[in-house]
Amino acid sequence: DLKIEAKKAIAYYTDLNATLLSFVGLTSSIAQSEEDIKNIIAYYNFLMAKERAGVERAIGSNTFAAKTFASGMYEKYLGLVNEQKIFFDTFFLYSQENNQTFFNEKIKHPVVDEVQKMRKTLLAYGEDRNVVLDTNPTLWFDKITEKINILKEIDDHLSKNLMIVIEKEIEKEKNLMYVLLSLSMLIIALTIYFVIFFNNSISRGIDKIYVGIEQFMRYLNREINELGYIELNTRGELGNLADMVNENIDRINCKLYINNVNNINNIRYINNINKILYINNIFSLKNI
Repeated sequence: DLKIEAKKAIAYYTDLNATLLSFVGLTSSIAQSEEDIKNIIAYYNFLMAKERAGVERAIGSNTFAAKTFASGMYEKYLGLVNEQKIFFDTFFLYSQENNQTFFNEKIKHPVVDEVQKMRKTLLAYGEDRNVVLDTNPTLWFDKITEKINILKEIDDHLSKNLMIVIEKEIEKEKNLMYVLLSLSMLIIALTIYFVIFFNNSISRGIDKIYVGIEQFMRYLNREINELGYIELNTRGELGNLADMVNENIDRINCKLYINNVNNINNIRYINNINKILYINNIFSLKNI
């Protein structure tokens, strides 16, 4: 037996649709911008109203076919009508103006007024249980299907606009990502450059200090007679070390200069004495 009660079938598909539509609502919790959140909330509420219209079609068809509401179905139908109003009101609260304009233009279709008249007949059951529900169920089904198709057109329009907005946000985030990636690569390149630059600078400084110390050791071993400066124009520990070595070179060169001057003076003094002795010897020979 493949038959199923209308109440159970409606409840099953209502729960299934609610589960599927809940994913749309959840996306608003991960949206970043206020505009995206509003668009998603508006679209979600429209989908919920549209889903209620589908359930309304099923309950109305069964009711008109039976010419009365099944047990508990009137209350459910009344709830569907009120929920649709609430969802559509919320949709208008959050949707963009162009979407509201499109909705209003589409909903002005005559079939919407026809469905509203038949809906009033169904709602009249709440005040008079003996009201005659003699509307052709096929007519109800066809007319409300036309209305749902109009809602589907609005749905397509909303989803298309939402996708455009989302694609723009994605493009914006991609551009931002490319900018950040470029900046990161630039920072990495500059970091590598400065590491190489400072490493080479330190290596050159160490090499110059090594040459200076080697020169100093050669001077101590009497292999050379003069010391040259360590030309290292840098700051830090290596610069201080080079300055200290250069200061000592100054002292040593100064002492070398003084010693050389003294040696020259001594040589001149000795030469003068030798000249005097030579002259005295000449005079001594002549006297003899």
